[in-house]
Formats: sequence, structure tokens, C-alpha cells
Amino acid sequence: LIVLLALPLALNAQEKDPAKVVTDHLVPFKAGDLEAALTYYADDAIYRIDFMDETYTGADEILAWWEGLQEQNFDIEVEVVNVDGNKVTTHTKTWMDFTRELGIAPLEATEVYVVEDGKIISGTWTAGGSFGFRPATKAARPWKFPKSFRKSLQTFNCRKATCSIFQGSTKRPKNRSPA
Repeated sequence: LIVLLALPLALNAQEKDPAKVVTDHLVPFKAGDLEAALTYYADDAIYRIDFMDETYTGADEILAWWEGLQEQNFDIEVEVVNVDGNKVTTHTKTWMDFTRELGIAPLEATEVYVVEDGKIISGTWTAGGSFGFRPATKAARPWKFPKSFRKSLQTFNCRKATCSIFQGSTKRPKNRSPA
């Protein structure tokens, strides 16, 4: 009986580990279950992409942004590099169709998540952080996207009823693996 009573407490404690919350939300995300991934976020969570000066506030905006990423065959790898209380810093690599086509995948950056009560309340993706864009901008500072990228970028603003992040290729890559 004591074991049965202690089990829910242990599971709850496990879910509140900030690093685990960050890594666990990617399991359903990578499987395409965006609604399940969103359960790891507070309803009023904020996610910011520094280099695009874009902020997504709340579940609806974050979900619309993620749906647009999925349309681009988005893939992500996250390595937790530091945990300081409820703040989790990661080294993150991302791939999507247009970065693959431009030959700049993966994009490498620093993400910082803040977790409270087992939910992500904020996240920030910072290009060039301590890891920088590789290989495209290893030597270049400040980073400017190539003209071909800027032309393919339609909008990163998912506050509208429809979220169409990128124009261009809808073809699926032969190899979705990030390696």
C-alpha cells in the first residue's frame, strides 16, 4: 500500500524535473503529436526566436508555429548543457527543408527554457549563442541570411488565422535523418 501511495508522488516529482520536461516534450513533438507536446507548456507560455525577432504567446500561437515547422519536415536534436534551478540551457540542432536545400543545415543554437510546476513557461532560441550557426556562419558575424533564404521566407507570424511559414519546396527529402 505504501508503494502504491508513493508512486504518484514519484511520478509527479519526475515530471517537474526541468531538464526532463524539456527533453520529454520532444518525444511527442518529433512523433508529430503536437497536441501532446503542447501539454508540456503552460497555457500562456512564450517562445521567442531572437534572430527573427518573433515571439509566440500562448498555446494557439505556439501550435500554429509548430504546424508550419512540420510542413517543412522539421527535425530537432537537443542536448541539455546546463540546468540552473528552473532554467534549462540546451545546445540545439535543427533541420528543415529550406535549410537543407540551402546547405546550411543543421542550424545550431542555444535554447533557454524556463520551467515552473512541470510546465515550460518560456523558451528562447538564440542563433549564434555559444554554439553559433554551423557551417554557414562559422566565420561570419553578424549573421545575415542569404538572399535566397530571405526570398523563400514568407512569414514567421502565426498570429493570423492561417500560418504559412515558408514558400517554396514541399518535396520531402530522401533522408529525414539529421545525421
